[in-house]
Amino acid sequence: MVTMSKTICPYPFLHSHIHPHGERSLCCWSDPVPELQNDNFWNNDYMKTVRQKMLDGEQVSECHRCYLQESTGSKSMRQDELENYAPEEFTKECNDDGSMNIVPEWFDYKTKTCNLQCQMCGPTHSSKHVKLWKDVWNFPVEQIPVQSKPVEQKRADEIIKSIDDRVCKRIYWAGGEPTMSNIHWKTMKHLLEVHKEDPEYAESIYVDYNTNMTHFEYGGINIADFLEPIQPTIRASIDGVGDVFEYIRDGGNWDEVEFNLRYYINKLNKKRQFTVDTILSAPVLMSLENYLDFFGQFDILLRNHRLHDFTKDAFFKQMSVGFLDLRLYPIPIVKRLVEKGKDLMSDSKIRGYERSLQILDSYLTERIERDEFFSDPELLGHIRYMTREQREPHNKSDHTIDKIMEKYDTECYEWFKGFK
Repeated sequence: MVTMSKTICPYPFLHSHIHPHGERSLCCWSDPVPELQNDNFWNNDYMKTVRQKMLDGEQVSECHRCYLQESTGSKSMRQDELENYAPEEFTKECNDDGSMNIVPEWFDYKTKTCNLQCQMCGPTHSSKHVKLWKDVWNFPVEQIPVQSKPVEQKRADEIIKSIDDRVCKRIYWAGGEPTMSNIHWKTMKHLLEVHKEDPEYAESIYVDYNTNMTHFEYGGINIADFLEPIQPTIRASIDGVGDVFEYIRDGGNWDEVEFNLRYYINKLNKKRQFTVDTILSAPVLMSLENYLDFFGQFDILLRNHRLHDFTKDAFFKQMSVGFLDLRLYPIPIVKRLVEKGKDLMSDSKIRGYERSLQILDSYLTERIERDEFFSDPELLGHIRYMTREQREPHNKSDHTIDKIMEKYDTECYEWFKGFK
């Protein structure tokens, strides 16, 4: 029954996750729920019910994004991890009531501390966006939860205890920007000390990073040199190259990132584990030749991703990243970009390119199947001018917002003109 379940997922059986703003959830892609917002979450009634549902093949409402990805033919996070964990193994310590006999062995504790204000991000995931939203929209950022330094230290202590008990088997660092995180530095400094005494155990922990590659050093520490003994997997979160990168990853400098990237690959690719994680947005696809030419020179793995998946229409209108989303373009443009993108990806033969083919196919499938939604004038109006709900309560003039959106639309138009 376990192996046949179409909803089984390793996360609720092995993993502990905290969002950048401090809320717990089943994973970074699921919805937070009130039942998880305490330290005694692991075997509470909610978690036991989730595990029982998954074992029985029932869907869990908080996991809707994975189900959407799978329905469009794109590999979901659930399916990704089933390649790493066999259901009969991660469920063997699960009791009939859904409780677990073991504690979490896999940690993903984020903070929102970040130095960029990326186009597809916002104030719940980036401290730079907090200031941007406050200055531009007078957004009440005080309503967005934050983790205090004592809380961050407590989170780090949870992972450290798991390391000291030799329970921890996996740590995922993302953000925000993880190389700026207090949780990260306290934990990893401890792990490198453990490495001096017990290198076999320290190197057995699978550590991976999703980092924007803007930091060569932090706090006087050369990051790649610091991490070299344990050879973590680096997932370079780089959207496009050159001016495309600087446009999407607002605040980043491509020359610096390229230098850092080359240094990191030299130091942290001894097992051919270095990965590039790109969100396949419209600007990236419009400049895909440059992207593939650049990354084709390295022995790296592509582990690319779909843009945000919102299955709830109202939420999409509030949180859409606008015309970075290929699904908002007319179907003929989507078809053209998808077909050309698939040809370029297939010709590149960069390790992992097949995943990008699935994503491109899924964009086109969803665009056609949900044409009424993605062509909705009201939806496009919300994205074009932002929502009135965001603007009017804060007494910001439409003139300021319109100037920003006019600049944004002009830049998007320039991508069209340059696309052949």
